[in-house]
Amino acid sequence: MLAKFFPWKFFLKRVSKAHGFIDPFALLTRFNRFSQPAEMVAPTELLRAGAVMHARGLLNSQAIQHNLDWVWPYWVCRQFDPESKSFVPRAFAIAHINLTHRNWTATGAPGMKKLPVVDPRGLVTPVFDGWSVDCWICDPDMENCIPAHLETVKQEIRNSHSLQVVTSCSTENHQLNLRAEAHASGGLPVCIIHARGQTGSSRARLIVSLRPYNPEGISLLESIQPLNGVNGWLVNNKYQVQLSDTPEQMRYSTYRQGDVFHRIFSGEGDRMRKAQCDIGMATAAAEFRLEKDREREISVTIPLQHRKETTPVSIDSGSSGERDVWRQSMNTVCRFSVPDEHYGFLYKNALHTMLLHAPDDILAGPYTYNRFWFRDAVLVAHAMLVSGLHGTAQTAINRFPGRQNALGYFVSQEGEWDANGQVLWIYDLTARISGEAPGTKSLRNIIRAADWICRKRISENKDTPHAGLLPAGFSAEHFGPNDYYYWDDFWGIAGLRSAARLLESSDPARARKYAQAARELFEATGRSLAAVARRTDSSVMPVSPNRRPDSAAVGSLAASYPLQLFAPRDSRLYETAEFLFDNCT
Repeated sequence: MLAKFFPWKFFLKRVSKAHGFIDPFALLTRFNRFSQPAEMVAPTELLRAGAVMHARGLLNSQAIQHNLDWVWPYWVCRQFDPESKSFVPRAFAIAHINLTHRNWTATGAPGMKKLPVVDPRGLVTPVFDGWSVDCWICDPDMENCIPAHLETVKQEIRNSHSLQVVTSCSTENHQLNLRAEAHASGGLPVCIIHARGQTGSSRARLIVSLRPYNPEGISLLESIQPLNGVNGWLVNNKYQVQLSDTPEQMRYSTYRQGDVFHRIFSGEGDRMRKAQCDIGMATAAAEFRLEKDREREISVTIPLQHRKETTPVSIDSGSSGERDVWRQSMNTVCRFSVPDEHYGFLYKNALHTMLLHAPDDILAGPYTYNRFWFRDAVLVAHAMLVSGLHGTAQTAINRFPGRQNALGYFVSQEGEWDANGQVLWIYDLTARISGEAPGTKSLRNIIRAADWICRKRISENKDTPHAGLLPAGFSAEHFGPNDYYYWDDFWGIAGLRSAARLLESSDPARARKYAQAARELFEATGRSLAAVARRTDSSVMPVSPNRRPDSAAVGSLAASYPLQLFAPRDSRLYETAEFLFDNCT
């Protein structure tokens, strides 16, 4: 009760000014003036994700730039190199974040919730947001073959019986091939890395190393100890890393001692039997001798479930059903045959990617965007439905009602007004493709969702450019500050039309009500766009009535595809597309 009456605002302002800091409330007030008044500044989840990313960036700033003699991931090698086109000056950057090479690839199998990721140089992060495994060929006499340090590396995806990310690289005397995959082995999800090395040298070593980072930066690695009875490690007292062969040497190091990379061939650290690092920058390396001109392959197997004991987990090869899970999941898809093999590969890979990211909910990605958004889930479900993945799409869509609140609002992130229209639209599309009408329970969800859109609209009697539209909100987060986004209105129109179709036979009166509501919202949006056209002397549709045309105008093209609200040759679509091509590519 005391906290309610304590003058926190006054207290914080005084403390901030006394210590030379800017007044946080004045800053927040100024920040909010860029936005239109809205119910929320931003979705809490997005703020949380940004805070986590920048917190890691602070760790990166302390760990990386003072230790550039370590072997770092590819993005660090490029971004911290003044001679690289990816170089980012960082003198005034509080946090050091991966801004230039945010491309990694997931591997796994349908139904797997744990998806290892592979960076552009073969660095494998087996567990979500965790440490990584890197492989090198090190040579005391010749140039090392370290993928992150090489200008050219070949990487490809193979997706026959399993989804594999293959990384191949070479130097004058060494060849290194890395193949990462993940699947269920006897019901246990595992990540497997196959490292194959060949050398023209007599003293080269194939190295498997544990690394305290991932494609976003530092990921704490505090404890590494050997497993009992087999070759490998127990990492952070949680995960086992099993090696297929006996290494000639196992080396360990901590942050104060430097990267274990510098201990290879040095003779230092031979007596260390484990690494315990309170800073969280432990490293380890297993060395395997390479015979000149002879290939050697080492497999690294990581069970993707917590295992606190050092007794190794038994891994089997998996049943034939598990090995055929991709074939079974793809047996209903539309076939795509064109002369250009690359287009065929892109189509097949897109199907694999959709299946991989839909273990139950449809997720936006394997790592940074490993979360649910209606906006992503609906568009991916659309692609699934039209390509033949009906079962996977239906499983995900059936989970939508669990996110509908008592007011009828489908919530993935608060303050975004496009979700209800999207859900109603995908319900309608599903019914039309399957030929099955929604059940009684689904109809109740549809009515509540459509009523929410009707109630949410602003009054048409206001003398404003957004009269009759949906309120200001965060919408698709890349559009900018809170505003009255046409994107939300277009989805609202489509959703109300879909609700009218879905209720046409079971509840004609409500169907007519929603059809009329859709017409009214469509007309209000048209009046707003016409006012913008008069003001700008152009048919280009900006992202909101309060903005000039900019790159966010791409959101307004949703009226064309996938919603088909405008005629195909509507001048507003043409001029918006031309504006984007001319100014924003």
